[in-house]
Amino acid sequence: MSLCTPFSEWKRCATLRQADIDGYLSAGVDIMSLVQSYDGSGLAVARDRIVAHPDRRRFEFSRFSRGAFLDVSAHILVALDREGEIADLVAFRGGENAFAGSWLGRIGLLGEEQLDRARDELRVHADVLSWLRAGRQGVVVIDPVRAAPMLRDAGSMVVGSWEEKRRLTDMLSVRLPPIAIEAPLKVRAAG
Repeated sequence: MSLCTPFSEWKRCATLRQADIDGYLSAGVDIMSLVQSYDGSGLAVARDRIVAHPDRRRFEFSRFSRGAFLDVSAHILVALDREGEIADLVAFRGGENAFAGSWLGRIGLLGEEQLDRARDELRVHADVLSWLRAGRQGVVVIDPVRAAPMLRDAGSMVVGSWEEKRRLTDMLSVRLPPIAIEAPLKVRAAG
């Protein structure tokens, strides 16, 4: 892993190719969503080669891996924390081998900076593409374990389908571990 900051590592990524931009435009993503974040800062979608670890919702850049895994092309977004500071990078790819994960594991939601700014209902998107279509408004769950406590405190939320509601409800449910009652020890009578 690099000792670089997320911002400096994002700057090492390549810009989108025209074919990438055309694909986004045909999928209903506005060009402004590709070149700037929700607050208007110029944090454009970039691209790079990554090694994805789907089971951990994490990735590493291919330039840091030792070639032990198959690397793939992915698009890279800068992820802001709740205070609006650059905290991490998110790699995502759609299609058959869809993936979304963070580089450093510091964020649970893409769009986390909007949690305290939501006026009415917080929009929770099913994937990064729908978030981009919405002009980067709302959030996308990247790490369910980190995201769940933040979303429990977020207030009212809105999703796009019954299936998304079920997944979100399952994610937010608190599952208690089994709790047993220890049997009291029998005290022997002296005598």
